[in-house]
Amino acid sequence: MFDRVVTQIGVLPLEELLPALLGEIAERLKVERVGYFRIEEGGNVLQQDIQYVRSRKNSDTKVVRLCAADYPGYFAALLVPSNLIISHDVMTDARLVEGGAWRNRR
Repeated sequence: MFDRVVTQIGVLPLEELLPALLGEIAERLKVERVGYFRIEEGGNVLQQDIQYVRSRKNSDTKVVRLCAADYPGYFAALLVPSNLIISHDVMTDARLVEGGAWRNRR
């Protein structure tokens, strides 16, 4: 399925591809959650538009907005060259513990 989804990039709007793409990523990596975030307002706000939850086998489209002022550790971690944050436990990861938003997403 992943190859089929990838071939649709540029053909279908991103909003239509994201649920399947995030689901495939979660399944292949064997992780519980994969989300799509976009940076807004000069890099001071992250907005998560969709998150795939592997145990439920579905996508959650509840919008979550994170502001740099509220989550300085998380935003600092995003400045690391890879921009990729992999966490085995968002409740104890020093880069992520600031966030009540994470607790609400469990």
